[in-house]
Amino acid sequence: MYAQVYLKIGVTKLDRPFTYRIPDELIGAVVPGCEVRVPFASRKLRGFVISVDDKTGIDQSSIKDIISAKPFDPGSDGALFALAGFVHERYGGTLGQALSTVFPQAAKAKGRKEKPLKNPFEGLDLPEKEPVIELNPEQKRVIDTFSADRDKGKSLVYLLKGVTGSGKTICYIRMIEKVISEGKQAIVLIPEIALTLQNIMRFYSCFGEKVSAINSRMTPAMRRDQFIRARRGEISVMIGPRSALFTPFGKLGLIIVDEEHETSYNSENPPKYHGVDVAVERGRIENASVVLGSASPSVASYYHAKKGDYKLLSLEKRANSASMPRVSIVDMRQELKNGNRSMLSQALFDGIKERLSRHEQTMLFINRRGVAGTVSCRECGQVIKCSHCDVPMSLHKDGYLYCHYCGNRIPFRGECPSCHSRLIGTMRAGTERIESEIIRSFPGVRTLRMDADTTKSRDSYSHILKAFKDRKADVLIGTQMIVKGHDFPGVTLMGILAADLSLNVADYRASERTYDLLLQACGRSGRGENPGEAIIQTYQPDNYAIEAASRGDYTAFYEKEAAFRSMMDYPPFGHMLSVLITSYDEDRCRQMGDYLKAEILASDKGIFISGPAPSSITRIKDQYRYELLLKDASISRLCQARKTADRAVLFNRAPKGADIWYDFT
Repeated sequence: MYAQVYLKIGVTKLDRPFTYRIPDELIGAVVPGCEVRVPFASRKLRGFVISVDDKTGIDQSSIKDIISAKPFDPGSDGALFALAGFVHERYGGTLGQALSTVFPQAAKAKGRKEKPLKNPFEGLDLPEKEPVIELNPEQKRVIDTFSADRDKGKSLVYLLKGVTGSGKTICYIRMIEKVISEGKQAIVLIPEIALTLQNIMRFYSCFGEKVSAINSRMTPAMRRDQFIRARRGEISVMIGPRSALFTPFGKLGLIIVDEEHETSYNSENPPKYHGVDVAVERGRIENASVVLGSASPSVASYYHAKKGDYKLLSLEKRANSASMPRVSIVDMRQELKNGNRSMLSQALFDGIKERLSRHEQTMLFINRRGVAGTVSCRECGQVIKCSHCDVPMSLHKDGYLYCHYCGNRIPFRGECPSCHSRLIGTMRAGTERIESEIIRSFPGVRTLRMDADTTKSRDSYSHILKAFKDRKADVLIGTQMIVKGHDFPGVTLMGILAADLSLNVADYRASERTYDLLLQACGRSGRGENPGEAIIQTYQPDNYAIEAASRGDYTAFYEKEAAFRSMMDYPPFGHMLSVLITSYDEDRCRQMGDYLKAEILASDKGIFISGPAPSSITRIKDQYRYELLLKDASISRLCQARKTADRAVLFNRAPKGADIWYDFT
């Protein structure tokens, strides 16, 4: 057996793992995260074990034995080193990338002088202590179950499935109270920056200065300060997006992943880790409870709950006896037949008009940004694409075509670059276009728009949300960021435009993501005293994801989706690993793909592997992109294939001039 050891040595060029042999007497004692003593040159140094394996590509004669090992201590940095090892082993990338991911607080801002730590709540209008809220019978059952398990010393993984407005947050608060009473600490993960302030206010009113928060809008120095406070034990609760998962608490007792189905928990940069899986692993390493909360759990999480890997807890009713919104589906094909070419169906138009007359609020959601749209020629069918990225460019209001991958910008000439026809145009169905139509259709209406263009400044999220909650607007128009977790009691109508856009994506998870999105959107309506309504506009009214979302029937959706995935061996019934190969030379992409495929099959002839083939987007920033796709029922087998590919690149004669990226799906 061999161990990869990261040495405690302050030399930059030695900032990498070294391979050591595990002597027989230490097998079982040397585990990821434990501290070991090893020979290094003429010295004896200490280090942390990153990973353990039974194979190595290094010459046996150059490998030395580990001298001794300390018992693993989950309350030390060893736990985070073990987590970094898991991230590296599971998701690939370099060890340095894994360590930088798990220890982001180690990167000190350049030129920063030591000074008193910043308070992230400075300048905010903080709430008074929240009055004690009585739990309803469902909430009490959830908390009693959690508390009983903690009292028995059980740190389990729970899936809290609660309908929108069922009071999951108050359950989170009571769970945190329980672990704090045990002298432990808690991490609360949230999917969007837009939710941070709203969640902070709720938790601050309960826990006061024991709460801190991080988000990507903070400076590196501010984020680092909050991690230092956590390490010192000055706080007990950390709230934030996926990076908050790596808060260096020494006595972690609970990790909560709110809206656990959200894809924003998955990193898009190497190592491309899955936040929920890493949260579960950290809970296992540190003997902490993990709570995954959602109104529409991911198919994978519900599958694990049905298998018994996770303990299922349910909240089937809205808190305070509020009713679920009435949901209707509008077939936009029929609207066209009736002569309505507006983006608003007649039902939605009438619904908005009625809410304005009653001084109630409306939310309108579309999964598009700005007036951006694909420009195509009606005569020859040509689509204007970026010359660097091979993706369609989008027309913006300033008259320029933009590439949203590399930022390339060219003026729109109003004619087809291929056949020079003037019959060229775009489907302009973004948030700006909708806002313009609402203002034109309802004179005097007060609108707010929330999308990537209106939320560029640091405080823009909170300003827009506060203005809408304070009834300074009648209609809020936005992208996905308006449908996740917000609680606006004045909203009694949610209009969903182009509900099927997310179905038309080349991804096996398209139906799941559409169901999640629609269910969350519908749940924004009717959360106050007045009943709510949601109108789903679609060209695919019979799709099972849309139908199930309109009824709030997760079980019906899961059964159909699970049957489809089981038949196709898609996750969670099978596993897939995408190997992305990038190069400025297309031939090098193909050569590297062929080489890796041959090396993997030489090591494991039974594994399924297809490609290399061009990616769906074949070029970005002038780099060509090819993919290998591996499938197997065992994720460990795919991990071994990934390690085979890594060894082939490191120790064999792999083609030069190409980079490799791994992504488990």
